[in-house]
Amino acid sequence: MLRPRDQDTERAPNEKHARPGEETGRLRYVYVKNGDAVDQVRRVLEDTSAYMSGPDAFVGDFVRAHRADDVLVLCTNRPRRERYAADRIRAEGYATVTSGPFRHVSRLWDAIRIAAEIYRFKPDRVLCGCTGELLWACVLAAKLRGVPVVNSRHNSLQASSLLQRFAGVIDRLSIRACDGVVCHGKFMSDQIHALGVPSSRIWQFGVDFGQFAAMAGRTSLPDGLRDFTARFDNVLMFVGRVQRDKGIFDLLDAYGDLPQPTRDRTAVVYVGGGKHLEQLREEVKNRALESHVLLLGSVPHQQLAGVMRSATVVLAPTRPEFSEGRCKVIPEALVLGIPVIGPNFGPFPYGIRHEVDGLLFEPGSRRSLAECLARVCGDRLFLQRLRNGAHSSAQRILREQNGFARAVECAFGEARRASP
Repeated sequence: MLRPRDQDTERAPNEKHARPGEETGRLRYVYVKNGDAVDQVRRVLEDTSAYMSGPDAFVGDFVRAHRADDVLVLCTNRPRRERYAADRIRAEGYATVTSGPFRHVSRLWDAIRIAAEIYRFKPDRVLCGCTGELLWACVLAAKLRGVPVVNSRHNSLQASSLLQRFAGVIDRLSIRACDGVVCHGKFMSDQIHALGVPSSRIWQFGVDFGQFAAMAGRTSLPDGLRDFTARFDNVLMFVGRVQRDKGIFDLLDAYGDLPQPTRDRTAVVYVGGGKHLEQLREEVKNRALESHVLLLGSVPHQQLAGVMRSATVVLAPTRPEFSEGRCKVIPEALVLGIPVIGPNFGPFPYGIRHEVDGLLFEPGSRRSLAECLARVCGDRLFLQRLRNGAHSSAQRILREQNGFARAVECAFGEARRASP
């Protein structure tokens, strides 16, 4: 549900903010973001019937809301310069050196190019979904132009190295200098408020999971998964990037700690790709668990709901060192009526109600995770209670609005009202 932080009542959906370009009926927006924004914009504009998920959902919501405006979407970290244009929407991706001794120079050059492009475009509003040099460039260019700038936050700010900590200080100063911040969920809004951003400048937005839930009944299981899961009473499912700090090996260890009778009737399914997929495959082979552990690999998002529907419980065993802003697999599982197990830190307690629609375990604790697995696999009455709680949570989640573009518009409107 879209609302400023700590405000109990939602602003009216049709509330209008005066816009600086109302005389012409058209505004000029710059949207700077991470990822392959060029392909994202192309998919959004060329296939309007496609289901938008992940970053596409936010780009799609924003672009579709501003088809009548002039919009420039910019991104970096591309292997080569890329451009796409349709109607009044233009997207550009800059080639970047991502490794080697010149990567820092390349990132600085990207920031300079982004700032120059923003200044030349003469926008009425600047939206930035990045941190680091790109955020600094957006704030600087917007201030030089005298136009409002809003930061979009989807992940928490976390630094390990000295250089990252130094950059984090500038990030925090830049975020506080923004005219507004839109946040993906309450955990992120609390994090931004802790940086010193006033509540009046923070706007939460939700994601519409209704289409995802509906897809569960329209998609069938892959034959290999259907045959595999039919042999077990319980299916523990990991969904996400297959990498160590997402807890993939912790799950395997905790599964090995289950009592033998429980383990015999329980399977583990990993859904997703990642840099440690082959290492995980080798570990499963070394432990002779091929008959009980299935590595399904990447699954198209259009089929994911059907795949998740086969799970007894969905696992998000993220380790404490991973900077998680909001774990999307939690509401995805809950809208399907599937309980979730996750660590008791960061955004997870915001999404999982302990012993109501899932379980929270001690972060990084193999023993605590194994105890949670044993409870859901060994107590059918308790598992049914969690399922009932998940169905109850689904109704609440499905009432949330897909409010990214609207949150952005409210943030800009609030900035304009607050300006002298």
